Amino acid sequence: MAEEVLMNLGTDHYSILGLQMTATTQEIKEAYRSKLLSTHPDKLILKGGGGDGNTHSKVPITVLQIKTAYEVLSNPENRLKYDDRLVEFRKLHGLSSGSSSDGLDIVSLDDFKQQVSDDDDDESEEECVWVKDCPRCVSKESFVLTDHDLETNGTAYDDDQDLEGQAYEVVVQCSSCSLWLRVKYYMFDD
Repeated sequence: MAEEVLMNLGTDHYSILGLQMTATTQEIKEAYRSKLLSTHPDKLILKGGGGDGNTHSKVPITVLQIKTAYEVLSNPENRLKYDDRLVEFRKLHGLSSGSSSDGLDIVSLDDFKQQVSDDDDDESEEECVWVKDCPRCVSKESFVLTDHDLETNGTAYDDDQDLEGQAYEVVVQCSSCSLWLRVKYYMFDD
């Protein structure tokens, strides 16, 4: 419960140490030492109260929070469990899991279930529809993409992978809540 409050205020273990979720063990150690030094009582008096030089901090970071963050993040097993809980917490609250800078979770079209819609009209072609359950509101098949969506709304981007096709992405909203996803996929020439 206390951990949820910390995450909700934006003071998860990573933000306490000023790190990204991709931080290395060495970066965690350096950030821990730096934060401890910046919150030392002598430093607080010299700098006017903020420790990190910011006297306008809304939520002061305590030494206990810094130590707890370091203890969790410096232990690979504890960090893995914490990361899983943090990602799940962020998904449930419609926050990004750290995957993109615009606050949208990034998923692959492979994460969607493909369905083929069959019209009774013999002249029309079968259309593929991709559906996915919402991780936040858990509505079934609330993310929907069609062939038309992928062909007309997708934005091409450069990808470092050596695939023959062109990389695309499209943004789609859950039909039951306000969660948006950035969906990545490839289109190949026939």
